[in-house]
Amino acid sequence: MYNQKNRETIRLQHTICQAIENFRSEKNRKICKSNYLENKNVAAEKQAAADAQDALIKHKLSLGATSRPCKGGYYLSKQQTHLQRTWQEVVEGEAPGNYTSKQLLAFGVKESTTNVTSENAIEFRFSAWDYYSVSVCRENTCGIPVGDGAQLVLDAKGTAGVEEVKRAFLSSLGLEPALVPAGWVTNQYRWLVWKLAATECSFPQQFAARCLTPNMLLLQLKYRYDREIDDCQRPAIRKILEHDDSPARRLVLCVARIIKPGENEQYELELTDGWYGIITSVDQELTKRIHRGTVSIGTKLISYGAELVNCEQACSPLEVGSEVRLKLFSNSTRRARWDAKLGYCTNPGPLPISLSSILPSGGLVSCVTLTVVTVYPTLYVEKQEGGKSVLRSVRAEERANAVWERKRQESVEVLYSQVRKELSQEDAKNTHVKQWHVPSAQELSLISSGEQLAQILELAPDPASVEVLLNEEQKFAVTNYQREKNERIQQELQVRVQEKLKEKASVCRNVVELLKMRCVDPSIPFSSKSAVMSIWRPSEDVPQLLKEGSTLKVFNVQAAGFSLNLELSAGRQTSFKPVARGECDLYRRTVTRLSETMSSDFQPPFGELDAVGMVVYVTPPPQANSGFQTVYLADSDTSILGVAFWGGIKHFCWEDVLRVKTLVSASNLQWRHGAAVRWIPCAYASELSLFSTHPRQSHLQEALGDLTHQVQEQGMEKFYGICEEKVVKLLQGAVSPGLIPTRGGGGLGFRTPTNKRERQASPGSVHCHLNASKLPGPLQELHLTSTSIIEYADSPLDRRLDKLRQYGDAPPVSMDVIIPVLPSVRKEFHFPKKISSPAESPPLSLDSDPG
Repeated sequence: MYNQKNRETIRLQHTICQAIENFRSEKNRKICKSNYLENKNVAAEKQAAADAQDALIKHKLSLGATSRPCKGGYYLSKQQTHLQRTWQEVVEGEAPGNYTSKQLLAFGVKESTTNVTSENAIEFRFSAWDYYSVSVCRENTCGIPVGDGAQLVLDAKGTAGVEEVKRAFLSSLGLEPALVPAGWVTNQYRWLVWKLAATECSFPQQFAARCLTPNMLLLQLKYRYDREIDDCQRPAIRKILEHDDSPARRLVLCVARIIKPGENEQYELELTDGWYGIITSVDQELTKRIHRGTVSIGTKLISYGAELVNCEQACSPLEVGSEVRLKLFSNSTRRARWDAKLGYCTNPGPLPISLSSILPSGGLVSCVTLTVVTVYPTLYVEKQEGGKSVLRSVRAEERANAVWERKRQESVEVLYSQVRKELSQEDAKNTHVKQWHVPSAQELSLISSGEQLAQILELAPDPASVEVLLNEEQKFAVTNYQREKNERIQQELQVRVQEKLKEKASVCRNVVELLKMRCVDPSIPFSSKSAVMSIWRPSEDVPQLLKEGSTLKVFNVQAAGFSLNLELSAGRQTSFKPVARGECDLYRRTVTRLSETMSSDFQPPFGELDAVGMVVYVTPPPQANSGFQTVYLADSDTSILGVAFWGGIKHFCWEDVLRVKTLVSASNLQWRHGAAVRWIPCAYASELSLFSTHPRQSHLQEALGDLTHQVQEQGMEKFYGICEEKVVKLLQGAVSPGLIPTRGGGGLGFRTPTNKRERQASPGSVHCHLNASKLPGPLQELHLTSTSIIEYADSPLDRRLDKLRQYGDAPPVSMDVIIPVLPSVRKEFHFPKKISSPAESPPLSLDSDPG
């Protein structure tokens, strides 16, 4: 502890002394600088040296690339890996600091360095008075030696910018200007100045006034020339823009600039790999992180699965178009450590993330480990005309396909009859009617053409008399001709029908198979967060791989949905990899007893439940398929559960399974808290729900077998009668007067007492008493009990309803309705008069005029 305080004291004293010395030297330099500007001879000599460098560069360009590559000292030192030290070693484990301008100046960082950004770095100019002695600044006219043999010629003010650095670099020994692309030096100058200035400002105690110097800049500029131009080691962004590498590989880039959008536009970032920059579009989630400040200038991002958009043709990073963008996805992008190496990572694989960190609007998920807890039945999505999509179960798809096939067959038959009629009409037009005389046997014997003989038979008044005159060979020729003619007609018929079917665009349906499964994070036991993954067009091996309880890694899936309802969509690029670990027993599926649904705190995992029961009552189907039809199930203890079908049971194609007195299993029912009809809890059926009298799942088989045994012991008819009467009584409103079922909240629910009197009269438990005299045997004291405490809600709607109840019941309606009698009804009935007898009536004639 003492040594550490002593070091801090010494360092502070050194900083104060250095600041005083800098102030004195700055004052002397300003005086010398004013004297230097007065010397016009020095400025002329500097201009002559600059012109000489320009002439040397032109001469090199005229000769082309003739000399052999000569590596710089910085490049050679980098090759000695045993001498290299990591950033952590250099800064002794310290993290980059965030210092104010005053603090940086106190550490010795120059004011010009503190003002450098990625945007103004190209305009940065070195002042020789800050880096060299007074004598050098006053007397040097041929150039200051910097870097690997370069001569930096200052301007008349004693400063050097991008043009002076470019001139010194291209005129140095061992460098070929012909190999340097236009704008390359300017681009590298910008990124090097920004990098060196940022290093000093982030670690001023170690690098103050040591990084952003003319000598270091020229050394690193030569190093980049040696690597990129001489050794053809292109950086990541250049490979991406030249279409020689994929932007989807694992990549580390640094935020150089945040482009603030205009109205109704999103943020954009300029990212760099240290060598080149590219404008990047971000999604909504990354925009939120920019607002919160977690992504700022200088932040390093590691990404996977990025996309290059608006760049059809390969281009140079120095000539990139204004519309070219690199697209990042939040789910595949994370912040990297400050000392992470920019560019492509050694491991090009995807970034593994947890299910809990997936953002619904974060786009592509590169890799996530999931445990499958529910595999839903296969679904089918049909895309109809107008962009409408219809989701169907297997049974509904089979029925829809059968209906479509029947309609298609009917339309095909209609087309066949129409085309056949057209062909017969065309054949009749092509047949020239001629006057044929009945040929004799001698004349017929001379004809061997089947076409002529068939035409004679067709046009003859009596074809049978002509056919008698034909010999066997002639009959065979006629038969062959007629057969060939029929084949030609059939072929033409098929061709025309197919063409008409294509015109009507009714050849096939656009149906896609869809497999859904619910997944959880295996690293978080009993997690309430889950995701539903949709697999489009699954291959044959996918259902064998995705079994309930299995754990696997999923690569390249798209995220969608909402924060509480996360959805993942798997496409062609998605792949699955099993993870070797035991099956997950935490989410093993169980059968819910119907009595459990009466509890107010009942909440099945993921809002879904499996149940078994007898179908005891079915409500009438809704009109116009816009409403619920409810099927009521009962288990062995006569607990009731309603299953609501939007649009009716027939809409889901379960009418042949859900019949009264049938013992069935129900899986994947949706549960909504508080949903009930007349005190009967209610679940909801969807396309993912499955009903069966012979289920395949072991837990449903066992539960249905137990229910069957218990019902048979009580008697099927007797049990059915008890449960049916119970449902009817409940639906007719035989409930406690203090509590009335109603719609409320998120669905069908209970309405609680509204005024103080009702609340005092209402007990904590709810009893639904039935008429005991009508119930047989031991169930005469049947009652429905809810032991949960009901929370009272005093809403404006309940207060209005309570006020209406204070008026009491309406008076009974009298059925003695007086209907006025019309005068025409009171007239006497007159029988029709008989005009004539049936014998004298004229016969019915279709030609006679009725009028």
